[in-house]
Amino acid sequence: MEKDTSVVARYHYDERFYVEVICQVPHIGARDYWLCNRNSENKLFMFSKEYEGLKREERLIARNICNAIERYERPAASCTL
Repeated sequence: MEKDTSVVARYHYDERFYVEVICQVPHIGARDYWLCNRNSENKLFMFSKEYEGLKREERLIARNICNAIERYERPAASCTL
């Protein structure tokens, strides 16, 4: 089964990073927020949240983006099997 999703917004942070907001169609349920790097196809899932308006969405992203960038840039811990 495949979900039908669409990018509903992009918030540009700086020359390297932006946040992509993805929502299921029709626009019900939570939105997913992904940190994206312009120089890479890798994305980092930030969080999901119900949409509560443009200003609240902007504040939510602003509160979380620095932590997300740190997680994105931190190398993954090596794992042994």
